[in-house]
Amino acid sequence: MMQTEDFLKVIGEIAGRTDIVMESSIAELGLDSTHVVEMLIELEIMHNVDLLHADMNLDELHVLWDIFDYVQKALGTEPNRKD
Repeated sequence: MMQTEDFLKVIGEIAGRTDIVMESSIAELGLDSTHVVEMLIELEIMHNVDLLHADMNLDELHVLWDIFDYVQKALGTEPNRKD
């Protein structure tokens, strides 16, 4: 199971920011699809799981919770926004 603190640390490093919360939108953080792919690659490495799929739609990821939930599902864990 991935912890939100670990997730936010990865996102913060990629975004170059410390003022992020799970409700932050990808757009308001100034991130584009390349950044999202970079996040997913980092999370793949951390959790030894394949996250990038040909049928993946990056347009469905709007806020950090969306990415977190996507990774949780790939890890076989139910998304838990109370974490």
